[in-house]
Amino acid sequence: MTQFEFKKNIVDQRIEKIKTSLVAKNEEYANAINVFSAFERGTEMSLHNTREAVAWELMVKHLSSIQLIVNNQEKHQKLPDVLTVDEKIGDAINYLILLEGMLKENVEKAHRAQDPTKYTGTQCYDKLKYNYISR
Repeated sequence: MTQFEFKKNIVDQRIEKIKTSLVAKNEEYANAINVFSAFERGTEMSLHNTREAVAWELMVKHLSSIQLIVNNQEKHQKLPDVLTVDEKIGDAINYLILLEGMLKENVEKAHRAQDPTKYTGTQCYDKLKYNYISR
């Protein structure tokens, strides 16, 4: 696969699929006030106490499926179904994006609690953007 083919057929298509999927799933599972509400409700029904752990657990089933696909190809030369690969990879990426949002929201809330006037909305993200690298 050339760089052009990779960008066009993998990267560009994946980005569009992510946008489409996250918007559609958000309408199905969340509400306008809290995009993570389904994960918070999930804590009431799962063995986990945090929305992040619920999201992680849901993602694990997709990672497990991807692992089986890789193992079957490696050990049995069984080529995967492209639609299954597309679905599982996409779902895993989407869960990672949701986890990123949850974790960043936690950081924002913690900083707001320390100084409510200093960190608001995107200002918090701008100020904290690369703090994890310098630690």
